[in-house]
Amino acid sequence: MNFFALLNIPGSRIRRIDVAQDVQNELSSLFATQQAEFMEGIVETIPLDGAYTPEPHELMYIDGFDDVDNIDDAIREPIAVSPLDVSPQSIDCIVGLFSGEILQGGSTRALLQVFDKRRSLARSGYTVIHRDQTFRKLTEPGLTFDSSLSATLEGGRLCFRSLFKVRRLFDVDGYFKEATNEDLQQFSQHALIEAAPELNLTGMADTWIRRKVALISASGLLNVTTAESIKQKAAMFDLQLTVVGAGDAAKVQLPANKKDLKTLLKFLNDDYYESPLTETRYVSSSKRKLPQLQPA
Repeated sequence: MNFFALLNIPGSRIRRIDVAQDVQNELSSLFATQQAEFMEGIVETIPLDGAYTPEPHELMYIDGFDDVDNIDDAIREPIAVSPLDVSPQSIDCIVGLFSGEILQGGSTRALLQVFDKRRSLARSGYTVIHRDQTFRKLTEPGLTFDSSLSATLEGGRLCFRSLFKVRRLFDVDGYFKEATNEDLQQFSQHALIEAAPELNLTGMADTWIRRKVALISASGLLNVTTAESIKQKAAMFDLQLTVVGAGDAAKVQLPANKKDLKTLLKFLNDDYYESPLTETRYVSSSKRKLPQLQPA
């Protein structure tokens, strides 16, 4: 197997990771084991559904997945892929790691992991590693592979357990169905959400709103955060959100104004991000540059 990094650089996302032969053998064995574990106990696959969370015995899938990053080509011709520029800046751009193989019928199977930059071993800061019974300063950057796969891609079918993870690898928004009126109602009644009294969400909801609500609901984000955390992180992008209540009872208010509602849904859908290289802030759907915040 060969190994690759998936970067967050539009238009040129794949880099080859060159490893020593003994490391290649160990990583090949690791990915083969993780593939077996990824499929272990799976008895059913479910088409992508924004309102459904897979059970432990299920995988969700997208058929006809568009391999715009040319993962298939990378697996077939790894030598044609540019090697990873091993520097703290490049490592900070990595969003995923993958390997793959050419199957007997001629198709390829990609095995993908989400990469958390907190698992990188960079020369920035002061990192020590244990070797020969003592700790030594790390002088070269490094990567830590995850203990499990996040997705597989084979024959145009993308399989995954966690939508939250797979969306860190790929833009899958276009494959989503729109939220139904019932889905909108469930979203507005979430324990972390409170609709403004004058908001008629089902009446206001256009295709864009329905699709964003489906994405947010499927990601599970609202189940693993708090209203105050959302408000604090939104402030980093100069977004002013209304939070009602306090403590564990605090809720993010859905505004009645359609423009403000869409801004909130964009943020909850993780459409705002900051470039790790330039610290420029973007809206990911349009790569529109946001104005710089003034120091307090």
